[in-house]
Amino acid sequence: MIGRGVPLLVVVGCLCGCGGVAEQPIGELVAPDGDYRVRATLTAGWLPRAPYVLRLYLLPRGEVQPTAVVETELAPDGAPFSAAQIGFKWVAERVVMLCVKPLAVAAHGLRIELTEPPQVESVPRC
Repeated sequence: MIGRGVPLLVVVGCLCGCGGVAEQPIGELVAPDGDYRVRATLTAGWLPRAPYVLRLYLLPRGEVQPTAVVETELAPDGAPFSAAQIGFKWVAERVVMLCVKPLAVAAHGLRIELTEPPQVESVPRC
């Protein structure tokens, strides 16, 4: 549990399917130096009260197939998550900040350094 917010579970590497529910794109950003793009997607839980899954993908310049970097489960708080509650931005050449603001819960997030392997740090407030 991160602070009083929604628990975040970070899994780097192997990604599992989510019961056939389609990923919805949240957005895509180009790195400050233009070498990478980061893409975020959200998948709703396929059962009532099932966690949502937020994924972050990395696409090197010239590549069309993204590489999954982070998968995060967001426990439902009684209201559906939407792209409006999730933001991400480049904060350095190889660092992305991902912030989640579920309804009635303080903002929290992840700081992701795109190294090999990626370094993920919980951030209690974004």
